[in-house]
Amino acid sequence: MNFRSQVLHKFTHGAVIAALLVLAGCGSSSTTNSDSTGSAPTTSAASLASVNFVWKACDNSASTTSVQCSTLDVPYDYNDPSVGTFSLYVKLRPATNPSLRIGSMMVNPGGPGFGGSSLADDSSYYFSTDITDHFDIIAWDPRGTGKSTPAVDCVDDYDQYFGIDSPPDTPEEKQALIDASQAFNDECMANSGEILPYISTKASATDMNSIRQALGEDKISYFRLFVWLRTRSDMGHHVSANCACSSVGWSS
Repeated sequence: MNFRSQVLHKFTHGAVIAALLVLAGCGSSSTTNSDSTGSAPTTSAASLASVNFVWKACDNSASTTSVQCSTLDVPYDYNDPSVGTFSLYVKLRPATNPSLRIGSMMVNPGGPGFGGSSLADDSSYYFSTDITDHFDIIAWDPRGTGKSTPAVDCVDDYDQYFGIDSPPDTPEEKQALIDASQAFNDECMANSGEILPYISTKASATDMNSIRQALGEDKISYFRLFVWLRTRSDMGHHVSANCACSSVGWSS
């Protein structure tokens, strides 16, 4: 499988899982999301300002450039840090022309359901030299994904889900999709139920602010593919530029 096919497969895999989880939300699971109240976090990224990244060579990095790796601990629940901690896996590709460096640009495929740290290794594929000369590329695996720990682990065999007829054309096919979605949801709850309530768009956006703080950046740029995150509402004036790429164009 060539690189582009791998990327397409990765995005398709995430889309399928997202669809299953959305459908499963109509099932019997009673998980309560810690962000459902909409209350502001009592532990902000500012309180993590004293935490800095310790960069080192990446193990088995696919990159031939100077990509470095580190981790950043963030709380399960910013309103109650005592609950537990995610360790975010983060990669840095330094700007190739330090004299022209503008700052850091966080990059992520958007998701949902998989990590984005590989974008640092593959930055020359995604970005022109106008970008990589001027910006440190910061890529990470959002909470619950990739090499960040703990990670969501629902099922080992996805074949039965990729084999589902979608979109369903008959009541029977619709019910089969609902049943498979509920089965997937049940497996997720059984294997990762402890951390699922703490995985959300809002929490990930707050994690991004924690990463910005740990980088020592007052403002940061952000590029993502496909899905919009709540960066404007949760990072506010700390976002210097915010761009999304999709099949229908660009937004900022």
